[in-house]
Amino acid sequence: MTTSNNNDMAGNTPVPVVASVRDQIAAHLQSQWSFATPIIWENMPPPSPLPKSGWLRFRLWHGRTLARSVSGEGRFRHGSLRLEIAVANGDGAAELDGMVNHLTEVFDNQTIGNVQFTRLTSSPADSSGGYLIVEVVAHFIHPIPLAAT
Repeated sequence: MTTSNNNDMAGNTPVPVVASVRDQIAAHLQSQWSFATPIIWENMPPPSPLPKSGWLRFRLWHGRTLARSVSGEGRFRHGSLRLEIAVANGDGAAELDGMVNHLTEVFDNQTIGNVQFTRLTSSPADSSGGYLIVEVVAHFIHPIPLAAT
């Protein structure tokens, strides 16, 4: 199981959080995703051939751990949810816009469990390999609880 970083200065052992944060966010996305476009999870290779309808690729990146005090109390970790949306070139631009708007409603400035999302950004659409592709990034922060030793 994946855990947060090393012990804090007081010797407390971090509680596993990365997997639970990923599970919370993935479950929320899956429950809110109402499009026929399939979700490709980060631990899965892309299907071959790629679906003609396009895809939504889920990737989660954890960043730095920050503490509010020297003792390690109030530790938080920053991260990014990166969602690559692809639709067929030529007839999917309106659907792509709808997906970006939907993801904005689902994640922008929302709280899911103990994960607080801040801003959501998206890249300009890029045409590649017969698909129109946009990356949506939702930044988040979540607490890192410490287990008593």
